[in-house]
Amino acid sequence: MRREVLVFVLGVALGACSADTSSTPELTIEQLRDATYANVLAAPVTLVDGRFEGEPFAPGAAIRPVVTLVPGMVARGDLDGDETDEAIVALAHDAGGSGVFIYLAVMRESGGEPENIATLSLGDRVR
Repeated sequence: MRREVLVFVLGVALGACSADTSSTPELTIEQLRDATYANVLAAPVTLVDGRFEGEPFAPGAAIRPVVTLVPGMVARGDLDGDETDEAIVALAHDAGGSGVFIYLAVMRESGGEPENIATLSLGDRVR
């Protein structure tokens, strides 16, 4: 069921993408790999080279939250009709247990930088 949801959401996002590219430069993968994303953890996380590692859950513990940009899961297109392309990326959150939670994040260019305008949780171990 979860896979169908991911395929549906990405299909809707890609279907909303226009063939006409805007004059605004699109966000690069490098920018998306170093962007700040909200609503994945309690506080926004900033990726460095596509990865965020938080502080251990307990002092001295080895288990810590990790958020990564899922490689190859980027869609682009004008989702809001403003003639500027947004990017949709997939993020994976691993809290050290058996689950890996997947999120879709919508990013837009704002002043030359990526801005996270929406994040949707898809659930645990979505493929």
